[in-house]
Order: sequence, then structure tokens, then C-alpha cells
Amino acid sequence: MRVRLAILLDAGLVDPHARDPRPTCTPNGRAKRIDYILCTRELRAEAIATEALDDATPLPSLAMPSDHVPIAAVLTRAV
Repeated sequence: MRVRLAILLDAGLVDPHARDPRPTCTPNGRAKRIDYILCTRELRAEAIATEALDDATPLPSLAMPSDHVPIAAVLTRAV
């Protein structure tokens, strides 16, 4: 996955969550980031912080019924 992500970033796509990369899931009890929002430089992207996860965070759970936490960003046209 990292190689494919690097190719997309090298091609000019932007990761709005790069400044504060938080884990998005906890497969096998290991918190890691596997979900991304990528956009072109023609858009200004402001990341919306995700839920804090660590290795002890159970997913899915009653509070978070998915095995991934939602990620989001506000996209606007760059001037």
C-alpha cells in the first residue's frame, strides 16, 4: 500500500491528513492508518480530525459500529 500511495503523492495528489496522520482502524489489535482522502492541488483541503485510536481500541464496537473510523475533509476550490 505504501508504494501505491507514494506513487499517487508523487503524481501531485495531496493528503489533507498528512500533518496529523492518525490510525483509522485496528486490525489484529494494531492501530494503523489505511484510509486516505487524496485530492488535486486545484482544491484546498482542510482535514477534519478523526477519532483517536490505539492498539486497545476495539473496532467495531457499540460506539463505532464499523471496523474503520470515518475520515473527512472540507474541500474548496483553490484561488
